[in-house]
Amino acid sequence: MNTPASLKGFLDRTLVPGLTWTFPSKDKKGVAALGLTPKLQNVEQIVGISTYGASQSIVTLAGDNGRRMISNAIRHSVCPAATVLWLSFYHLDTVSNEERAKFLDQVKEVPKDLL
Repeated sequence: MNTPASLKGFLDRTLVPGLTWTFPSKDKKGVAALGLTPKLQNVEQIVGISTYGASQSIVTLAGDNGRRMISNAIRHSVCPAATVLWLSFYHLDTVSNEERAKFLDQVKEVPKDLL
């Protein structure tokens, strides 16, 4: 019920200080503002696509850490004004092939809607 290590590693290597965010500047007294300063202000939307082996209620009870990490930590440190679209597919290991195909069709439509 957490973000895969490979995704976490990718984000750690690509969302680096100076490129995607900076530490806050200090005022004349040397006191820094709280929080990071986002630098990717041109980002308008972040899309997350996730599959789960559990139900939505179980994932929610467990905190849905991947969605929270992207929606809160990543978005706020990159571009707080960006919206987040999250596509979720639950019960992956017990649904039919038809349901899986329907979800994949939905995923294929996302890039078309972004343009």
